[in-house]
Amino acid sequence: MRRWDIPYSRHGTPPLLLRVLRSGVPINLIDVGASDGEFALSLARQYGLAHALLVEPQPARAEQLRGIFAETDVLVAQTALSNQPGALPMDILHWDYSSSLLPVDRTNSAVAERIDLSVRQTITVPVTTLDDLCAATDFQQADLLKLDVQGTELMVLQGSERMLGNTRFVLSEVSFHPYYIGGAHFEQIRSYLKERGFRLLGLTEGFRDARGELVEGDALFGR
Repeated sequence: MRRWDIPYSRHGTPPLLLRVLRSGVPINLIDVGASDGEFALSLARQYGLAHALLVEPQPARAEQLRGIFAETDVLVAQTALSNQPGALPMDILHWDYSSSLLPVDRTNSAVAERIDLSVRQTITVPVTTLDDLCAATDFQQADLLKLDVQGTELMVLQGSERMLGNTRFVLSEVSFHPYYIGGAHFEQIRSYLKERGFRLLGLTEGFRDARGELVEGDALFGR
């Protein structure tokens, strides 16, 4: 079904993906920042998952994912990703979907007026690279790499050199006005992926701040 020539999915699959992935053909998915699992579930219903690796650093969210996918072959890795392994502090925010390895820019009041960015607790999380994680789990090829990592997209990509060579599409949350200190800008993500053979295939609007400025969106890249 199409509405105004916009691909539509009753499963909630993003229209950007409906344009490039054929329904009913199972895919290999790497979901970094899997959160509550809704994204992975929508793709499981739309396409089916041949292989899936869900990456989530928050312990409570990772446990939730294990419960949701308990009767499947989906792998859940409780870790953060970056460009080098180790352990780092992570602020868990009251709006925990925005929790990040990076500190929030508290001077951006227009964002804070829309979502609760106050810190609920600070925890230490293990950190690895996507290349190391995929080697450890024998995950060799991805139809889709999805990134929702609150400003650390570039660091994750820098730790994914090998897997990017075996990935068809990258769907990444991107920032046009980063509200994390040290967070990546859309143009940095676009440039990095362009150098590795990816083209920008589409953009969708995401979050606007209290002034109406577009702060975030989702960008789809493919070869």
